[in-house]
Amino acid sequence: MNIAKIGALIKYERVKQDISIEKLAKGVCSESVIRRTEAGERGADFFVLDMIVSRLGRSDNKVELIQDEKDYELYELREKLTGAIENKSYDKAAKLLADYEALVDIESPLHLQFIKMIKGFISEEKYSDFVEADRSYYQALTLTLPEFSLEKLENYLLGENELILLTLYLNNNEKLGENLLRTYGITILDYIERHFYDEEIKCNLYGRVSLIVGNSYIKNNRPDEALQVILKAEQMLTGNGLLLNISKLLENILFISKNINTTLYQDYKKMRDALKDLYVEYGFEWNTKDINLLTGYKQRNVNIISEIVKQERVIRGISQQNLADDLDIDVKTISRIECGRAKPKRGTIQKILDYFNIEAETVESRIITDDFRLLDMEREIAKLTTFQKYGEAEHLFNELKQRIPLDNKKNRQYVEYMSALFDLRIRQCDVNEVADRLIKAFSIIRGEMGLDNVGRFVPSRAEAIIINGIAVCYEAIGETDKSIELLEKTVMAYERSKVNMKYRYIPLALLCVTLCSAYEETNHFEKAVQYADKTINYSISSLRGDFLGFLLEEKTYTLDRMTGDNTKSKSKYIQSYRIRCLMKASERQKAPLRRAFQKWYGEELH
Repeated sequence: MNIAKIGALIKYERVKQDISIEKLAKGVCSESVIRRTEAGERGADFFVLDMIVSRLGRSDNKVELIQDEKDYELYELREKLTGAIENKSYDKAAKLLADYEALVDIESPLHLQFIKMIKGFISEEKYSDFVEADRSYYQALTLTLPEFSLEKLENYLLGENELILLTLYLNNNEKLGENLLRTYGITILDYIERHFYDEEIKCNLYGRVSLIVGNSYIKNNRPDEALQVILKAEQMLTGNGLLLNISKLLENILFISKNINTTLYQDYKKMRDALKDLYVEYGFEWNTKDINLLTGYKQRNVNIISEIVKQERVIRGISQQNLADDLDIDVKTISRIECGRAKPKRGTIQKILDYFNIEAETVESRIITDDFRLLDMEREIAKLTTFQKYGEAEHLFNELKQRIPLDNKKNRQYVEYMSALFDLRIRQCDVNEVADRLIKAFSIIRGEMGLDNVGRFVPSRAEAIIINGIAVCYEAIGETDKSIELLEKTVMAYERSKVNMKYRYIPLALLCVTLCSAYEETNHFEKAVQYADKTINYSISSLRGDFLGFLLEEKTYTLDRMTGDNTKSKSKYIQSYRIRCLMKASERQKAPLRRAFQKWYGEELH
């Protein structure tokens, strides 16, 4: 996303929340940096922008803030460093930290804060030197929060990283015999709930911090308070389809509720056992160790641009040399970008996007807007449609449609797709007509030959969702083979991608679920089971549970059809139902299995 767009987003949020530039900038950068950024000038680097967006209570996953090659390098180094710590490879982490110190401006408060936080974490976890950890954490905290006072928490603007740092500091402080965490744990959680407007960042952050606060309450014989905060965290996470730290949350719920709420204990034990058995069956660790506060749920798509360059060039039949000549770029640079060995600078990215007429600041967003609130609305619409609440979704969509600019192709495509979807699901319009409308929506970006080229490029999330809709329509009008072919080509394009699959979860899982059902309905049983297994693996490794219950049910039903016998499948259907309950599936989503189970086994599912 270009700096003008970022500046507009920041100014909009700051003014809406009545936050002064002085308060937003405090401890992070000068006020003039924010003024220049809001004016669309080059004022702040990625790490400053990241902190500002987070302090405004927003998720930086929705916008691409990284502006140049060095930012990419430092960001990826941080990712490697926190990954080493998560694996308890502290010597490797120390070496990576030394590399990081050599690259950054050591006078920058944000880089210095990160360095001191990591040093504090290593002191605490590797050496159990809680005094040194306390010193490092406090120094790190006060770099961006000078004269910080817990009693005046509401007077400060804290971003995600600052709240994690504060929790680390208080947790370590408790090991020194202090009780600040017990005193201020709920205050911090309440701050997170009120301050962060984006559900994704809120539930992610609340989930991690709640485990630390809950453990403190457990140690200090305050089980009711511990259960309250951990239950709330679990409901936030699973309600958003996330499995981050789910094993630890569920085990804590069982540990606490066993002696104070028998009914709750029994319900959660059934759901825990259902999910745990699935983890074990597919070879995933059911990790109940202490969580790593440093590891969150980031989905930054930093590697996708290399993929776009190559696929757009190949589709158009342009050689690397010709592209380099047209763009006045060294052909070696094009080669390095396509191989993922170089992260292109922002100016280079824009040249490439303009050359290929790609109208996107961030390739995975479905709409382009200067308003964070509209991005939130789009996400809520997607969530409502996932839960098949089409009436509520359409009402919100009609409001969004009036407010997004339709002078760019991406927004027009989104509006055309959603309008067709609601006509199909709510008004039961002719399926052939809806299919034609979806194909036209797809061609807004890709052109008339776009659908013919499916499989030759990795589609964006928006494109994948439209392809899935077209495939569903094909199946509804009896052209199942055509549906399967379209889905297979799209899935294979994703599987050839070098980009980490976790960045592709939503579109790829959706396509695989549809493909799995299509294979089962056409008696391609082995392929249906193969795709169910593949997508379950993919979901758990991506820390997502949206489709787990359905996939297990679909796999079980397919195996029953293969054998002609479902007498041994009762426990699997119960397992899939309990996973759906855990992941907060709607009654409408659970109803078909409830009816089938009653018919097959003469019992109610509870």
